[in-house]
Formats: sequence, structure tokens, C-alpha cells
Amino acid sequence: MGTYLDQGPWLHFWEASDAAHAHDIMRGLAVVGRLNLPLNSDGAPEGAGIVCFSRFSEALCIFINEVSCCGRERVLAVATSSDACERSQAWNLLKAGASDVLAWTPNCSIAERIKALFERWSVVDALLDSPAVRDRLVGSSPRWRSTLRRIACQSARNQYSMPIHTLRSAI
Repeated sequence: MGTYLDQGPWLHFWEASDAAHAHDIMRGLAVVGRLNLPLNSDGAPEGAGIVCFSRFSEALCIFINEVSCCGRERVLAVATSSDACERSQAWNLLKAGASDVLAWTPNCSIAERIKALFERWSVVDALLDSPAVRDRLVGSSPRWRSTLRRIACQSARNQYSMPIHTLRSAI
């Protein structure tokens, strides 16, 4: 099974001013593995990716909606500092199609968390794409897939629920 990390998620700095953080972020993300930089020449990335931003805007939400294909593709929105994104703005990014929103900190734990997110997303999406799930659940709209992803991710995180491999065999 290929993972998002095997394919190398793309990395994009939203505004020119965000590139000031590029060196530190790229060095920290080395733990994630190969990154595809820059975006495709036509500016239309494919697959999973990371968008770094230092300032929230409606244009950022529109961009995330486009590159996530309305939530079908995994896109991680990373604020370049903890004050770059308020809670309500993070919710707007999630509604726009971001799979998660994190604030960058210059320590290894955030890079490890990003790596763990992409690994978990690979497992969850492989499970959702498996015949065992596809043949039993009807629908593939972005909203439905997002709901299934959240259930599976919550199940994976919740110590009192079934592990993903148990969930897979139960379906």
C-alpha cells in the first residue's frame, strides 16, 4: 500500500512573506520525507499537500478548496505561527476542505505530528477505498467521505474504541 509520504506531499507557501519561514519549516519537515516543491507549473497540485500561511484570508480558503478538490484530497493547513490563525478561522479552513489545521512551532514534535497525520490519513483512506467498505457503504461525495474519514480517524485516536484493523474486519 502506497502512502502519502511515499508519494511525497506537495508543499506551498501561500504568500511571498510566508517564504521567510520556508527554510525552518522545510528543515523541520525533513522528518516527513520527500516533499514536492514547487507546485506543478500550472499551479494545480495533485494529491496530498501542505499549505503554509502567515495570515488568514478568504482567498486562502478558496485556494484550499481548489487544491483539496472540495475536500477530496488531503491538505494540511499550517499556520507559520500560533497567532496567525484564530479558532474561527481554523474552522473556516476546515470547511473549505483542509483536512487539519496546525500551528508551526520550531521543535521536532510538530514535524513528527505532521508525519503521523499523513501516515494515519494513508491508513484511513486505504480502508475507505477497500472493497470491504466501498461495497457496503453507498456514496462518494466529499461531505460523505469527510464524515467517514472523521469517524475512522476518531476511532483510531480514541483509546476506548475499536482499533482500525478491528473496524476493518467488522465491516
